[in-house]
Amino acid sequence: MYIEAPENRQSLTILETISAAGLSIPPFLIIQGKLHMESWYHKNLKGEERITVSDSGYTNSELALEYLKHFIKHTHSNETTPPKLLLMDSHISHTTPEFALLAHANHIHPYQFPSHLTHILQPLDVSVFAVYKHWHNRAVQKAMRDMDIDYTVSSFLRDLSEIREQTFKKGTIIKAFRESGMWPSSFSIIEKKIAVYAPPQLSTPPPHLEASLQLIEWNHKFQEVLSSPSAHKWETSYSAVQAQLTETTLLLSELKQITLQVSDQKKRRLRSRKSLQKGGVYSVSKAHAVIADKERKEQKKSAEKEARAVKRLQV
Repeated sequence: MYIEAPENRQSLTILETISAAGLSIPPFLIIQGKLHMESWYHKNLKGEERITVSDSGYTNSELALEYLKHFIKHTHSNETTPPKLLLMDSHISHTTPEFALLAHANHIHPYQFPSHLTHILQPLDVSVFAVYKHWHNRAVQKAMRDMDIDYTVSSFLRDLSEIREQTFKKGTIIKAFRESGMWPSSFSIIEKKIAVYAPPQLSTPPPHLEASLQLIEWNHKFQEVLSSPSAHKWETSYSAVQAQLTETTLLLSELKQITLQVSDQKKRRLRSRKSLQKGGVYSVSKAHAVIADKERKEQKKSAEKEARAVKRLQV
C-alpha cells in the first residue's frame, strides 16, 4: 500500500499482513528519506510497528529481508512450527536467494500472485485496503476540520493506530479471504472475478461515500498497471480529486482561525526537526524510550541552567 503526503511529496509505503484466521500483525513502514525523525514516533503508536527509510520510499531487496524477519517474529515461525504460506506480489525483492533461504529456514513457503492480478486475488487488495483508505481519508478530513492543513507523514503516523483499529476487524479480514477465493480456496470465485474484470467498465458515479471508495479502488488498479512516470502523473491527479472532496469543509473555516493554526504549525515544525538515527530499521518502542530519555536530559539541563541563573542573581 502506497501513500504520499501532498505537501512535501514525501512517499510512504506500508506493508500490512493479514491471515485467513482474521488476524493481522503490526505494520512495516518504509518512509522516503535518510533520517528517522523524532516527530514520526507519536505516542499513539502501539510500539511494535517497524519503521525504516529508503531514498525512494519503496521496498528493495534489503528491506524485503527486514520485512520477512518482522513476519517471522510476529508469527512465531521457526523450523519446528507448522508451515505457513506467505502470499505476496511478484516484486523482484521477494525472489532473492537470501529471502528464499530465510523463509525456508523458518518453515515459510512464499507464493507469488500472477502479475497484474493482485487487485482481484490478494485479500488485502480485494476489500481491506479500500476500507483502510476510507478511514485514512476520514482522518485527513478530521485534521482539516481541526485546521491541521499540513497533513504530513507525521500526521499520518499519529492517526495510524486508529485507522488500523477501524480497518482490521476480524470479520473484514475473513471476508476478504473468502471474496478473493483464497480461503476457503475456490477456483469458481476466481474464475468469475477474472471474467468481470476482463472488460474494464466505469459505473455511474455513486453517492459521496461510494464515490470515494470507487476512486480508491481505481487508484490501486492504475498503480498496478501504469509505468513509473504515468503512475506519478495519475497520483498527482488522484490527490487533486481527493482534495476537492474536502474543499467545502475548508471553505467553512474563517481566515482568522487558519492564520492562527498556520502560525502554530510553523512553531511545531521547528520543534519537530529532531532526528533519532540515520538509515536502517527502527522500532517504535525503542524510539519512545530514546525520546523519553532525551526529554529527561533536556529537563535536567534546563533545571541546571535555571539554578545557575538563580545563583548568579543571589551573588
